[in-house]
Amino acid sequence: MKARILITTSSSARSTGVRRMDVIGGMNYAEAVSQLGGIPFFAPNVAASMAEAFISQVDGLLLSGGVDFDPALFDESPHPELGMIDEARDAFELACYKAARAKGIPILGICRGIQAINVAEGGSLYQHIPALPDCHQHAQQNSDGSLFHKVSLEEGSSLAKGFGKTSIRTNSYHHQAIERLGKNLKIVAKSDDGMVEAVESLDGQVLGVQWHPEMSFERYPEQIVPFKLFMSVIQNHLVNHSPKVVFA
Repeated sequence: MKARILITTSSSARSTGVRRMDVIGGMNYAEAVSQLGGIPFFAPNVAASMAEAFISQVDGLLLSGGVDFDPALFDESPHPELGMIDEARDAFELACYKAARAKGIPILGICRGIQAINVAEGGSLYQHIPALPDCHQHAQQNSDGSLFHKVSLEEGSSLAKGFGKTSIRTNSYHHQAIERLGKNLKIVAKSDDGMVEAVESLDGQVLGVQWHPEMSFERYPEQIVPFKLFMSVIQNHLVNHSPKVVFA
């Protein structure tokens, strides 16, 4: 059976031509999912009350990259360098996460997606990494997805098993990151400056990475690993009709 994957999107107001809101989704997310046998569907940021209906139709949820989270969601005031926020997207994605967890389907979070996972689980974010002391540059200037810095993987984690090693290089396109870890999560990867680069849920059904493997997997084939882990647990569930699937 082909797994149906819901991919979240960005919203953008069109400034020329017909004045309307556009739904924007990265084709490379869909290409990674379809390459591994899945059927990708992009979800617009409609009312959060629609989340359960969307999730009821799919086998997995992919939380994609995008703009900053509203710091009010973790009880903080806006940092001077806070970027654009999208209240509707925040509400819809967090509702999708809740619905997916209730349904027991796997979740993969990428960049903003790992931050969505952490916020949904009650954690907080560093709003602007460059304001922190002794941090690497995490927002690389080249936009082609080339690998940029080292990430250390926790031995025994799904990522370490998937990559077959405990040290990899990743790209880096973010100025926010996990600060206080949310409940039900464990850290499974960090950069050399201690920044959280990946998390898994304690029950093994959720994986989040801070980098963008969808931008890199065509040039660097091993970067397909987070998608492979995600699709593998979904396929095991579909084939075996198991009530629970885990990243392992």
